[in-house]
Amino acid sequence: MVLQGAFRGYQDTRTPFQIMILANIVNLVLCPLLALVLKMGVVGAGLATAASHLTASLGLLVLLFKNNMLRVADLWRVRPFQGSLSLARTGAILSVRTFSILSTVSLATTTAARMGTKELAAFEITRQIWALFARMFDATSVTAQSLIPLHLGRGKYTTARAITNRLLSLSFAVGILFAIILVGAARPLAQLFSRDPVVVALVASCFPVMGLCEPVKGNVFVLDGCFTAGRQYVFLSGCILFACLGSAASLFLVRWASLPLPWVWVCLNLMMVLRGLILTQRYVHPKYSPIPVQDIPASSSDKQPPR
Repeated sequence: MVLQGAFRGYQDTRTPFQIMILANIVNLVLCPLLALVLKMGVVGAGLATAASHLTASLGLLVLLFKNNMLRVADLWRVRPFQGSLSLARTGAILSVRTFSILSTVSLATTTAARMGTKELAAFEITRQIWALFARMFDATSVTAQSLIPLHLGRGKYTTARAITNRLLSLSFAVGILFAIILVGAARPLAQLFSRDPVVVALVASCFPVMGLCEPVKGNVFVLDGCFTAGRQYVFLSGCILFACLGSAASLFLVRWASLPLPWVWVCLNLMMVLRGLILTQRYVHPKYSPIPVQDIPASSSDKQPPR
């Protein structure tokens, strides 16, 4: 993750993409070879995954050195304490965001598990689809994190806002496409993952509920990238924490009322809706937006947008 972030800082997203394709090919080749052909089972699958991660790490590190983005001397240089403390503080703030989301999803998993094994199996299938679409939306977040800081640093706030608005439109359109797939092909899609009629019925009942929130989910990822680019880490983490607390409270309500599995996804959708509402309100605010409305003069380009 750190090495990929380094390339993004240099406005290079193609190199990490190419290296990750290579790493995935290594995994695809080694996993069946070790697990099935050599009959190493789970151990072989684990070794294949480790080999793919090692391929990605070494490949990115070698290219950093080759492109003079990093020198060996840089690895041994002692950083100023104040700078290290600032990085640690930012990391701690952003860890609240990650912890909140993972805790909420874990709570949703335990809620599904309390309903029964069939419900848990159905939830895991739907969660994988939810995560897949999230990874695809993450591309827009990465784009925002890569392009917006470049223009913010130059004081070209109008351009930065135009990029954000374009990404919001694109992610919303992709979200509608995902919604159409989940709502329109719920049962055929569910049948791809299980032969158990009960599990298929549960998955098919959850897909439309998930699909209704996909456009909002797409915009949330763009806004996450926008607020990260604008260095409003505290507000972003606080927003996510608040949204996750609201979602967690609704999950406990689902447990108390013994509601069916689709309501678990209503609760997870609530997390996305709350995030979207709060971040949108902040984004359009003329004073506290991570991207100010008007450009600043060239002589004042060292100014930063409000935190």
